Order: sequence, then structure tokens, then C-alpha cells
Amino acid sequence: MQTLEQAQESVKNIINNYRNHPTCTPLYWEDTYQTIQKITPIEASVILTSHHIENNRKERKGATQLLNFEINQDRWVPIASTIKFSAEGKLIDGQHRLSAISQQEKTIQVIIQHNVPKHVIHFL
Repeated sequence: MQTLEQAQESVKNIINNYRNHPTCTPLYWEDTYQTIQKITPIEASVILTSHHIENNRKERKGATQLLNFEINQDRWVPIASTIKFSAEGKLIDGQHRLSAISQQEKTIQVIIQHNVPKHVIHFL
């Protein structure tokens, strides 16, 4: 089982060393990239507590419950929605997905976009 310290180190790697990840692909925005990663429940919790952007909307419990249901029914589709981080490593989009993953007992594959401009949050 992954310890909190291991999860914190893994999250640092996910956020900061994405260019070295084998699935790293440049996107159409300058210096924005995408990776496919596996996130453990404890890593999802670390991201939510340590990398959450200020002034993000409140979590909607119904949305998280629906995502949990989909994951438990093996209907999770990583491509349906990405998790987005700013250049500063702050979570811009994906709080409900990460909240659902944090409540699981298994690792979940997700698509992460890195270096996304912070103003994108206004369009989500």
C-alpha cells in the first residue's frame, strides 16, 4: 500500500516531471502538454489538499457520487474529461473526478493536461 510520503512524491513527479513521461504529447497551446497517468486514491487526496486552486467552485456531492457509481460499474472513460494543472502546479479542473478517485480502493487511469493557462478556469 502506498504511504502518504510516497504519494506526495508521486504527485510532485506527476505535476513537475511530465515532459519525461512516455505518453507526453504537446497540445495546441504553447507549452501545454498531455499525459496519461494512473492515479491512486491517496494521490488524488494529496492533489485535492495540496494543489487545489484558490476560489474554485465548491464540490457538488451528486457529481462525485455519479462518478463513483460509474467507476464501480467499470464504466470510467478517461478520455471523457481531463484533469488540468496550471504552470504553477495548481489544479484547474478535475476536482470531482479526483474526489471520486480518492474514495476508491483502486488506481484509476486519467488524462492530465499540464501547463494550462489559469484563465481557462473561467470557461469550464
